Amino acid sequence: LDNVSGHSISQNYSNLIINLTGSGNTANVGGLVGLGSAGSDNNYSLGSVDATNFVCQNLNLGGLYGRYDNPNNTDAVSYSYSMVKISAGEGARIGGIFGYFNGSVKNCFSGIEPIVSEGNYNAGAGSCLKSSVYKSSLNFSDKIWVLPEAEGLPQFIWQSV
Repeated sequence: LDNVSGHSISQNYSNLIINLTGSGNTANVGGLVGLGSAGSDNNYSLGSVDATNFVCQNLNLGGLYGRYDNPNNTDAVSYSYSMVKISAGEGARIGGIFGYFNGSVKNCFSGIEPIVSEGNYNAGAGSCLKSSVYKSSLNFSDKIWVLPEAEGLPQFIWQSV
């Protein structure tokens, strides 16, 4: 999804491999959304974004959002996760959930980089969480998510039909 400013999203996922080359002035690249300002919940992304061969003055790379900008905190990004490996050259803003972040986030985690926001859980590089953590610490709903019995990653109920 490119620019979803003003539009909330829910129960979306991506499994991607992105290789950026060339140059540009500004780029917002996320595993799910490039640029967003409205809230979202129950989303996830998997895969990789490689921008090591991309020259850009203002580059924002994130596991879910390249850039999330909601300065009034009217909406939040919640109950979501990212397992996207991000590689970039010097000067890029990168993050496990957001490349650039100005807003509110709750009950999200990333498997590649710590999220420095109160109430979030970082799984550590490439690791998965136990079902009890999704239910108790992150409050992922078992009405939306299929939570793994042991270690693993949640999926949407509709994906397991």
